[in-house]
This record gives sequence, structure tokens and C-alpha cells, in this order.
Amino acid sequence: MTLIYLASQSPRRLKILQEANFIVEVISVDVAEIYPSSLSVYEVASYLAELKMDAALKQYPNLKNQTIITADTVVIYNNTILGKPKDLEEARQMLMTLNGQQHEVMTGVAIYHNNKVNVLKDITKVYLNNYLTMKLMPHYANYSFRQSKEVIT
Repeated sequence: MTLIYLASQSPRRLKILQEANFIVEVISVDVAEIYPSSLSVYEVASYLAELKMDAALKQYPNLKNQTIITADTVVIYNNTILGKPKDLEEARQMLMTLNGQQHEVMTGVAIYHNNKVNVLKDITKVYLNNYLTMKLMPHYANYSFRQSKEVIT
């Protein structure tokens, strides 16, 4: 089995790798998720995944001969990145904005292996229907709200 260092606190990313039979060790990376305002919304997730990889390689120099994965996901609506909601009310407002609308979810992944970083990205179009919005609302009461990504102007 292959050992992968996952620089992500996402339980879902961890589960995906474990289900693919990788041995995974989660590492914490301290990096400000700040991106230049000149980037297209479709470049931000990849940029932040690479930024996290740079930080991981600096913070964990002993892992230079290992495999490391970093990732970032953004939600895009009307050509704008929707940040993480700061509180329950902002989460509710975001769901109501997306209710009955199509938005995009873009994930950028950086993989460090054999002293080389490869960056991948994928985009999914999502349609949030009324039923799903009403079903999701109660779950936001238990959501842990975090700082949004920042834009450098």
C-alpha cells in the first residue's frame, strides 16, 4: 500500500483516499488562503492548491521524498466565488440565493511525487432544487463556520 500525506482537514478527501486503499497521514498546513484579484474564478482553486503545496513543502522538508496531496474547492455563482459562510444566517442566505439556480463547484488538486508537482482541476455544474434546499437547512445548524478566502487587490 502507498502512503500519502494529505494536507487537508477535509474528512471527505480523507475518506476518498482511504476507500482507494491508500494509507493516509493527515498533516496540517498553515497558509493564508489569499489569491490575486487578477485570477479568473476558474483559476482560484488550482492556485490555492498550489499555494498549499508550497507551504506544505516548506513546513515539512522531511517529506520531500514522499507523496503529498493538497486541494481546494470553490463555489462559483454568476462568475463570483462564494466564500464560506461566516454564520448560520449567511449560510441560509447563500442556500436561498442558490435555490433553483445552477452554480459550479471547482476543485483544484496538487500532487507532489518524485520531486514534481502536478496540478489537476475539475468542475461540476450543480443545480440546487427547492426540495434539496429545504432538506439541507437543518444541517447548517451544526456547521462549523470558518474564515472565507481573501482576495489580494
